[in-house]
Amino acid sequence: MTIDIIEQAVAAHGGADLWESAGEVSVRLSSGGLAFASKLQGHAVRDVEARVSTRGQRVVFAPYPRPGLRGVLDDDGTVRIETEEGGPVEARANPREAFGDLRHKLWWDRLDILYFATYAMWTYISTPFVFTREDYRVVELEPWVDEGERWRRLSVTFPEHVHTHSREQIFHLDEKGVIRRHD
Repeated sequence: MTIDIIEQAVAAHGGADLWESAGEVSVRLSSGGLAFASKLQGHAVRDVEARVSTRGQRVVFAPYPRPGLRGVLDDDGTVRIETEEGGPVEARANPREAFGDLRHKLWWDRLDILYFATYAMWTYISTPFVFTREDYRVVELEPWVDEGERWRRLSVTFPEHVHTHSREQIFHLDEKGVIRRHD
């Protein structure tokens, strides 16, 4: 049953009580590789602290894009760069809409990278806890066998208001409920 596997996954990742009581989760992040380099932003997200809200889709990267500044993704999807004191530097409302133009096929600016990296980090850190929310649709699929291990699979449809790579994502969970693969 899908409810059982979600409960098992939440427990395997620390439990709902711990998640809800945390307020936010803090992780150190250095990211790069071909995906960022191909957009001329290969070193944009290096050695930052990501503070991920457990209440909504809010993420703060600090320092970003350089010491003395921080990058913020707000619940409404707005991204902004501000001073450590909260003073405005630059912002973009509706950043996903900007990705349809020609420039985005060639290069991204620091607000583009901020949007992509913050919503991705929120997704990676908040799963599987958000799967229990009413607006997520979760369906168990046929099991997957990988190198002799049998993993249960969940198809998760993310709600329209959540900023993420793809509305439908597949999660593979081991026998303990730990997410082992994310497509």
